[in-house]
Amino acid sequence: MRQLSVEELLSLAPYGFSGEHELCKSIEDISFKFTQNREQLDSYLSSDKEISAYMSFYFPTHYPKFSYLLSKVPSLHDGLKKAHFVDVGSGPGTFMLAYLDLFPLSNAVYGIENSVKMKQVALKVLAHYYPQKEIHIVQNKEGLLLKGPVWLNFGHSLNEMQVEIGLEIIKKLNPTWISFLEPGTLQSFKVVNSLRSSLLQNDFKNYFPCPNSQAMCPMEGADNWCHQNLFSHFHPEVERLMQKVKKDRFQQNMVAHLWGKDFVSTEVSSKKSNARVVRFSGETKFSFELEACINDETQNSNDIVNFVILKKKHEKKLLKKLKNSLLGMELTYSILGHRKTHQGVLTTEIQLIDIN
Repeated sequence: MRQLSVEELLSLAPYGFSGEHELCKSIEDISFKFTQNREQLDSYLSSDKEISAYMSFYFPTHYPKFSYLLSKVPSLHDGLKKAHFVDVGSGPGTFMLAYLDLFPLSNAVYGIENSVKMKQVALKVLAHYYPQKEIHIVQNKEGLLLKGPVWLNFGHSLNEMQVEIGLEIIKKLNPTWISFLEPGTLQSFKVVNSLRSSLLQNDFKNYFPCPNSQAMCPMEGADNWCHQNLFSHFHPEVERLMQKVKKDRFQQNMVAHLWGKDFVSTEVSSKKSNARVVRFSGETKFSFELEACINDETQNSNDIVNFVILKKKHEKKLLKKLKNSLLGMELTYSILGHRKTHQGVLTTEIQLIDIN
């Protein structure tokens, strides 16, 4: 995957900033809308200045999220690349570009974007990097008539639309694959998880992050939520902007899911995780403690369990890998025993085999 520079992205943007001070101020303005003033969020879609600020900062830092998700399901790539890729709420083309960088032999990519200004920017960006590709961006789902399998990607878009609209798009385009790349917040988790029952009823399986692809989520209604951590390095110009606006994007939380129709399992194999880390509870002199989501085969369900990993029973190399692990990592393990803490919490001691 490429490292996108601020200079190159701004050369494709609709507004020319007078200097770094004006650029940083615009980034701070849209950041405020994203986090604290969401009722004004749509206003940036009609502003050349704010779209350009988004291009310089959020485009390059959101871009790696796509490859992160795909890195978790390598056995599914052959099936995914056969589908028409449709980016819902495509914005300036962030995830359309990420898709083409991963699958450069694809003939065409498609987007759905209501903002005319964003659509114009996306077409310019994609034509710059892939001048020979067919790029189709429409303003609503009715404009797409596709034959064959479809892959819908909701990239930072489902959390900005009504869930009912997302379901309408899914019903209309009848996809084989659906991916979600949403902010790593409790609200985003609830929005994505609200589609779970509908997807399961329509023969979809969850290929990431759930250990049991067809069971309900054990964290539904909990104070904590399932999300992943992504650690990235960026072009020096982007990292300089981070320092200027005091916003750390090296480690980002995200809610990433990949769903596929049940019948695809006859064509591709899906590697099921033994456990997926959802929370690090702490580290002591003797152990690591964490919460993980596992597939309880006896109950055909996903369950949250408390794992204890004793340091003295593991090689330093594996412990270092665990210490540097992020939420969403897969653990391969064997169970050594069970015990209760002084607070009465049941914990499971495990022997780590691998971490991915």
